[in-house]
Amino acid sequence: MTKPAQQRRVPNADGDVDLGPAAAERFAAISTGRLGRAALLRILHWARLTLDAGLTTPAPWRGPSRNAHAAASCEAAPWLEPAFATAVEVGLGGSEKIAPADLLRMSRVVGGPGGWRTTPVRVDGHRVRFRAGRVLGLVEQLTDRASLSTEPAPLVAARLHLGLLLVHPFSDGNGRTARLAAATVLLRDGTRNSLQTCVEQHRHIAPHRYAIVMGRLRRQEIDIDHVIDDFLGAMAGRCVLAAWACHRKDDPVALARLDRVIAAELDSQLAVVGRTPGPREAWRRP
Repeated sequence: MTKPAQQRRVPNADGDVDLGPAAAERFAAISTGRLGRAALLRILHWARLTLDAGLTTPAPWRGPSRNAHAAASCEAAPWLEPAFATAVEVGLGGSEKIAPADLLRMSRVVGGPGGWRTTPVRVDGHRVRFRAGRVLGLVEQLTDRASLSTEPAPLVAARLHLGLLLVHPFSDGNGRTARLAAATVLLRDGTRNSLQTCVEQHRHIAPHRYAIVMGRLRRQEIDIDHVIDDFLGAMAGRCVLAAWACHRKDDPVALARLDRVIAAELDSQLAVVGRTPGPREAWRRP
């Protein structure tokens, strides 16, 4: 006997979103980076247009921070609001690039040491291969590359995010600082909604997946491109849910446009792998 399909409730900062089985499958394809980089970047572009509607200055962060196991998580509450305000200041500061001094400032505001590490470190049992004496030079290379890159901003942000995680420039708070640095890249590019620019929020839909993917990279089971696409998928999945939750009533036209983009990208990808696309209205609440 076939078990009836169940809805999946996905936590979102503006209220949990109930997805039917077809929509849940599509959400999984987006949020786990299985669509392919070009498709994810197109979805992120249209999500930005939807979420930025009416915003001329960066929106401040408003909580709570949500994860996959509770309606609201207080884990990020004490530091996320002032940390995001710092990212906005750095992102709109007028300097040509994100400087190492900006990263030190971000490290302090997220509860890190605010200074470069001076000793070898291990992460999940794996020794970080970059010596402490190389940290500042490597950080400068990462920030220079992010400033000079002509790639789409979400991709630049994902590269900077991952690069900082791999270099591990601080004794503590590397993940939070890296995600805050990624937020500044999006802000500098002109994205104004905090639902997209607050990179810290993107991992909270599936926090365990983030750790698992980084662990697999350290064990050399996957490559860097796989992790980049996973980061982009988490961002795209989060932004699509946010757009749906925010605009399902006040801007149905913009949401319908985003729905069409998602449907086209997903149907194209499913056709490539030989699967039958689901209904195009799958992202809408019944």
